[in-house]
Amino acid sequence: MKRDLILLYLIILSIIIGGCASTNMTSVKDPSYSTKQFHKILVIAPFNDLEERNKAETAFIERLSKYNVEAIPSINIFIPTRKYNDNEIKKILSDNNFDAVLSVILTDAWTKQLYVQSSSTYGQGNVGGNIITNSPNMATLSGSINYSSNTQTIGGVISKPRVKYDIRLYDATTGDTAWLSTSLTKGNAFAKFDTLINSLADTTVEKLKNDGLLK
Repeated sequence: MKRDLILLYLIILSIIIGGCASTNMTSVKDPSYSTKQFHKILVIAPFNDLEERNKAETAFIERLSKYNVEAIPSINIFIPTRKYNDNEIKKILSDNNFDAVLSVILTDAWTKQLYVQSSSTYGQGNVGGNIITNSPNMATLSGSINYSSNTQTIGGVISKPRVKYDIRLYDATTGDTAWLSTSLTKGNAFAKFDTLINSLADTTVEKLKNDGLLK
């Protein structure tokens, strides 16, 4: 019963804390783009899992829209069931008036494992004794307090996700790299894919804005 109670507390704690993540990023802007800003961006996150690809591209699009940048997911432009050559890609970009392409490439992923341990002590006590009367108006309690306790320890290994990305912003007209960055996203034990990619998207778009590439 006590073990079940501890597990219940851990489940409630996980709900309260939830998944969270943070992203560290280093970026470099090509000097040729010191004054140029981009307005319509194609977002490419080529995950093999189509659901993850859709979630990733949508995360970046939502954040770019906050700066009035029109962003389109590549999954809607380049059909996953087809193959395209260079000329076809250039034509599609031109026909849709894209001025930039943002690519989000996963370069490494692993988990950091930690052993955690929790101890809980439960006790109970009782008082035993006698009332001793020394006078009609005074009484004292003579006796003892008995206390017993039990300590229960549970532990286990938790895994914290770590992912690295290479992110580049290409000039859609020339194909040149206008901006590039490398990143490390760290999640807690409750962080899922959505949490990690949202943190990455937040940091990336903020960096692009601060580096002067978004209007």
